[in-house]
Amino acid sequence: MMTIKINYQSQKVNVYLKRNIFNQISKVLDLSKEYLIITDQNVGSLYLKRLTNQLQKATSFVVAPGERSKSFETVNQIINFMLSKDIGRDVTIIGLGGGVIGDLSGFIAGIYKRGVPFINIPTSLLAQVDSSIGGKTGINLGNYKNQVGLIKHPHTVIVDPLFLETLPKNELLNGYAELIKYAFTLDKTLYDLLKEREDALDELILRALSIKAKITEKDEFEQGERKILNFGHTIGHAIESLSNFQISHGEAVALGMIYETTNTDILEKLIELLQLYKLPTEYPNFNIENIINFIKADKKRTGDLLTIPVVEQIGSSSLETLSISKWKERWQ
Repeated sequence: MMTIKINYQSQKVNVYLKRNIFNQISKVLDLSKEYLIITDQNVGSLYLKRLTNQLQKATSFVVAPGERSKSFETVNQIINFMLSKDIGRDVTIIGLGGGVIGDLSGFIAGIYKRGVPFINIPTSLLAQVDSSIGGKTGINLGNYKNQVGLIKHPHTVIVDPLFLETLPKNELLNGYAELIKYAFTLDKTLYDLLKEREDALDELILRALSIKAKITEKDEFEQGERKILNFGHTIGHAIESLSNFQISHGEAVALGMIYETTNTDILEKLIELLQLYKLPTEYPNFNIENIINFIKADKKRTGDLLTIPVVEQIGSSSLETLSISKWKERWQ
């Protein structure tokens, strides 16, 4: 079993990566504690019973799959359920699912009775390589993504690549978009791996987790270098919202990286790798005015200024801060 230890200022996090660790949960969890498992209908139908059978005292709440569950309505439903079951501050919340479940369960763990412990068991490639660590949680307001949230780190993250064997292909592609983001901004070796070894999933997951752990440990609250991890996410979130969440997060990030890249040599290599993984490289409905309207509500904006990662060469990037109007000129 591979272990990554992350020492944030506010929380120590242990990340465990091992095939079939989900079926040996006692190796990393105290089975006697009280747990509330939050999952969605798709993941729950496959894995919920297998988890509850291993725990001595577990309650579960199952939500509908998809971004629409990241809402105040769902948060209220879950908290009212917890209160009705007399669940106290000694509970540990487990998020069993992809990025949506991680965001939702982490958010609830951060606010329920002013905070309870949180464990993340990511079941999608996107969550395993990216969103399961770093502490970002959030819910949407209508079509505006992640407008309400907080930093809530899981104390334990359990990454089992075997989950990916039941993952629909389009969900797998979402994760590859995030891997490509890491490759272009921070890791040329990861870029080479993605080009040459599409089947090296365990190695890809470990490499991406190690990169994010290192970056977020140094910059827990996104004051500097961590902003590099937002490559593709500014325009990507706008596209995701404009599509009414019909375009998945990974597809939107892929398109966001395309539109945020102005260096023609880098863009050519980016398109080539995205196409290798069957990710979109064109968005026929792209309208800069609509994009900018959503970006104005982006939480990454500071006044009229927006900081965007710029890939200088594969595996190396910097941050550039310009006014929204200047970015608009560049992206047109």
